[in-house]
Amino acid sequence: MSKKPSSLSGITNNKGHTYNPSLKNLIKDVENNQQESEGSLVRMNFETPEDLRNAFKSKVAKQGKKVKDVLSAFMREYIKNEY
Repeated sequence: MSKKPSSLSGITNNKGHTYNPSLKNLIKDVENNQQESEGSLVRMNFETPEDLRNAFKSKVAKQGKKVKDVLSAFMREYIKNEY
């Protein structure tokens, strides 16, 4: 098993590709996909450090976005880059 990375930035997959998302591209992805239909919605629950959650929610709110939209954009980007 591989060691858990401390953040998304710098994750390297088994093909040697490093995940370095551009915040501008992720925000653009959120804006482009907010109205996109993706079929049935499912709930995802996971644990994360409270300070990380709070900082993330704060930044998302300041940008006028929704947490679910930004996380969906991260997930799309992650899949697109074959991670």
